[in-house]
Amino acid sequence: MALDANEDLHIGWMHRPSGSIELFYAMLDGGSPGGGSATVLINTTALTASDGYDTRYPSIGIGPGNEVTIAYDSKALIPFMPGSSYPGCKVAMMRINPALDDQSGDAASVGSITTLAERPISSALFATAMPVSAGVDQNGNVYVSYYSGYNESYVPPRGSLNFVVVDSSGMPITDTRGLTEGNTATTTGSLTLPSVFVDGSKAYVGWTDDRSGTPEILLQILP
Repeated sequence: MALDANEDLHIGWMHRPSGSIELFYAMLDGGSPGGGSATVLINTTALTASDGYDTRYPSIGIGPGNEVTIAYDSKALIPFMPGSSYPGCKVAMMRINPALDDQSGDAASVGSITTLAERPISSALFATAMPVSAGVDQNGNVYVSYYSGYNESYVPPRGSLNFVVVDSSGMPITDTRGLTEGNTATTTGSLTLPSVFVDGSKAYVGWTDDRSGTPEILLQILP
């Protein structure tokens, strides 16, 4: 969830309507008087098409003009042998502008509100990926943290936590950097999910790993 400058609430989630997991979005009026039920401005809207490949773990950030950036774990096909591939994933982003909808309470046409179609954030394709967390600054730059699994060559580290900043079009501003030490971030014994908060031009990234031998909560502040 994310709150915009008008105190309207933007919600993204994943759901399996048929054979694959897809991303959905809704917008609520956060200014309902007296703390009553919020008015639905945009009802449940499918952001990704049901095509048999999972799209997971949306993270929402609000940018300039209250545009909504969604970073997520997107479907991808990983080459395996000549002429064959298997399902994998990549980290990607898209952007929508809810102001392009009439906000009458029904579902939006995703094509009419999309201002940036899916763009990859990670250059590598992964066999597995963990939830993505992202924040957006006042210039529309997106600060993204995500766990990666083995890449297409099955090269470790598995479960390493990555961080990168991209501009509003998805082009990298910084190199992708690892925040964890080796394989210390585990997704098997305990779930270690990143959380990104952006304030000005700084990102605060929190997560847990067991580099000390015991799972601990860690924080790093990144420019």
